[in-house]
Amino acid sequence: SGGNQGIKLTWAANLEPDLDGYEVYRQVNGGTITKISGSSLITDTTYVDWGVVITENSPTTYTYYVKAVDTQNKRSNYSNALSSDVTPVGGGTQKSVISQTKPPASFSLNPNYPNPFNPATTITFALPHATRITLHVFDVNGRRVRILINGQMEAGEHQIIWDGRDDNGVQVASGVYFYRLTADDSFVATRKMILLR
Repeated sequence: SGGNQGIKLTWAANLEPDLDGYEVYRQVNGGTITKISGSSLITDTTYVDWGVVITENSPTTYTYYVKAVDTQNKRSNYSNALSSDVTPVGGGTQKSVISQTKPPASFSLNPNYPNPFNPATTITFALPHATRITLHVFDVNGRRVRILINGQMEAGEHQIIWDGRDDNGVQVASGVYFYRLTADDSFVATRKMILLR
């Protein structure tokens, strides 16, 4: 079915001792290969690409590649193409779970990337256990412009993309915005981001 869907990727770990993380790249219908994992390295061997639209009437071939990056910021060659073993992930909130064997030790809300951004930015956060959370975006006047998450989430590292739109789907103006994570009725964290159109 069409709409906002995700493709979950998994790959074999690079066992080099100086490994710092991974970068994920996407190719659409054999076109240009572009990096989709943002400015921060992926530290696990799982990634969910929410930038896809899957429809039965207009099939699209998504091909993925992974590069390993070491502590000297040196990159490997592209991996073999990851065009099979993909798992569609449904849902409309553009959130994904980067699975890991051990839950984080504590709550955290990380800086968004890129920042400043246009038109979209990725927000990552960590939950030490399953809990109900809210993740909202506010303008400089304290007015809520977007509800990104409002519900139960599993433990682990999570990420969500804000597309620079409000709850009505309208693009918001350039300026300073804040995103606030509330979890477990006790943890509250707020960070600033800048939208430059």
